[in-house]
Parts: sequence; structure tokens; C-alpha cells
Amino acid sequence: MAKITVSLVYPPQMTEKPVISELVRDFNITFSILRAEVQPGRGRLTLALTGGAEDLQKGLTYLENQGIQVSVLNRNIIWNSDKCVDCGACTGVCGTGALRLDDAGHLRFDNSRCIACELCLRVCPLHAMDVDLFGEKTGE
Repeated sequence: MAKITVSLVYPPQMTEKPVISELVRDFNITFSILRAEVQPGRGRLTLALTGGAEDLQKGLTYLENQGIQVSVLNRNIIWNSDKCVDCGACTGVCGTGALRLDDAGHLRFDNSRCIACELCLRVCPLHAMDVDLFGEKTGE
């Protein structure tokens, strides 16, 4: 199961339609409401969605087709150690210390410190870093 956090901004004509219940029924997605601002004619929700990666993608496409503005708020960065040559280029742009060279000069990636800014993707000469929206890539 994959989990993502999304922000949804509803157009005025959609605030009274049950689109979230349709995610559950039609796409097998469960949700938790993290924040809600819903009034007649306008609405904004922040939701944690859980489901299969394909179901999540279909559900997000459905929401966008309904005219709802969808923004994925979390991403996972994946380090492919097989591609990496421990050059350390990514450590220079990683402000959180999620990427660092150990005492032996080998790259170490601490996903718990990563804020998914994606700067490492831009500087890695071998493209050993990747972004995963749905938490299903392993990087190995």
C-alpha cells in the first residue's frame, strides 16, 4: 500500500459533490482528513490517501477531471546505490544532512532526514537519485 498527502482546492460548483466518497467506492482509496476548509462555494482539503499506486493515480486523475486542483505534498527520494559512485556531489546541496559521506568515503542516505527538495536529483551526474510519489520504488 502506498500513502500520499494531497491538497485539494475545489471550484465553486464542486463543493457540494461527494467526490471523496467516490475515491473510496470507485478507487479503493482510504483517507484521513488532515485539514478542511469547506464553505458554500469554496473548499480546500488536505488529505492523507492510502491505496495501491495505480488506484491512487487513477483517483488523482479523476479528481483533476472533476475540476479540482490537486497538489501532491509529499514525495519520496530514492537512492539507487548500484548507480552511485560515491562522488558526493549531492551532499553539497543537501541542507538537511540526509545525504552524507561516511568516514570511508561512502555515500549514506538517511531517508528520515530527507525533505524531498529534489536538489540532489539535479546534481547527481549518474542519476542515482529518483523521486517516487507513491512509495513503491525501492531504489535497489
